[in-house]
Amino acid sequence: MTTKLSMNAVPSLGNIGDLTTPTSTPQYPLGFRFKIKESHGATGTEYMTEYIYIKATGALTAYVPLMMNYSGTDAAEITTTAIATSSVYREIVVPQVAFTSGYYCFVPIKGYCLVNPDTTPTAGHYGTAVNGTPTVAVDAASIAVTAFCVFLPTVAASATPCLLLGTRVTV
Repeated sequence: MTTKLSMNAVPSLGNIGDLTTPTSTPQYPLGFRFKIKESHGATGTEYMTEYIYIKATGALTAYVPLMMNYSGTDAAEITTTAIATSSVYREIVVPQVAFTSGYYCFVPIKGYCLVNPDTTPTAGHYGTAVNGTPTVAVDAASIAVTAFCVFLPTVAASATPCLLLGTRVTV
């Protein structure tokens, strides 16, 4: 039997539950990006959120920001790593569920997500990536929206609803 592939073939999301269900075997190509319009908050505000499919190289904690990491390891080319000092621009992702090392799952890379910040932020302030702490989002009202700005809190809360900017940053 011969399988023919179209040059325009694009994978699609099989089930909305796949966005929050880690699996031990890959269900999508690593790096697959998916955008979805979601309603959040008491007012049902709609946001476009972009997810990327990754492999965890360590146990991932829900709502703790991580840096995207690219490697030459077969079946683990797109992974995550704890935020640490780096002169290389990296994208920040925030897992919305905890998952086991070696598992695959989608993580938000841009748009609405929850983040566990170091301090309770003020809505409208900026959040930045900070080196060396497990909860790396902090209140930073005095900074401008620069390469270091990774999210904007929408309310003050411990699991902070925010808009992930989808920018590449150095830490």
